[in-house]
Amino acid sequence: MLASLYAFCLLGVLEHGVFGPLGFAIRDCGPHGSAVSNIFKLIDMLTKAEIVGWGLGSLIWIYLTLRGKSGVSRWTVLLAPFVTSWLDKVALWVPAPLGMPLWGGWTNLTAASWFAVLVLTYKILGNLGA
Repeated sequence: MLASLYAFCLLGVLEHGVFGPLGFAIRDCGPHGSAVSNIFKLIDMLTKAEIVGWGLGSLIWIYLTLRGKSGVSRWTVLLAPFVTSWLDKVALWVPAPLGMPLWGGWTNLTAASWFAVLVLTYKILGNLGA
């Protein structure tokens, strides 16, 4: 699960780091150049790999949590997606100037909230290594 999370974070950072070189490629080769095309292929590949890594890690976390082997409460699997998807809709209605950064950074806020809930509800399981 942690390896999937690490891959997700690494690929997400790589995906965002591509846009600087993309700007230089557009300036030097034009918007239809082969370098620009190859960078868009790279972005597409990183996005797909990121989604697979996130999905795999999430499925492992859900399985372990529902089986009682993750150290966090089972309600986190059921309640966290409901709350974050509902609050995502509410974030659209927050007035300016707070609304746009809140909605634009929603993924980061939900990740931080998820980790906070995990830290607050975590309980040490006995004999994990045995």
